[in-house]
Amino acid sequence: MAEQTLPANYWQPIDTAPTGRKVLLQTMQGVSVFGVVTANNRADYAWWAPMPQHH
Repeated sequence: MAEQTLPANYWQPIDTAPTGRKVLLQTMQGVSVFGVVTANNRADYAWWAPMPQHH
């Protein structure tokens, strides 16, 4: 079975989010925002996704 890769805009668990990089974040209430994950604010979010790529 081939390994499945997720689309770049697929919501991922916040525990896997990189720190110090601008990403899309989704709050616990379901509101999506742009932001940077830090050790201090990681618990405020449920999901993250990479920034959209512009071609």
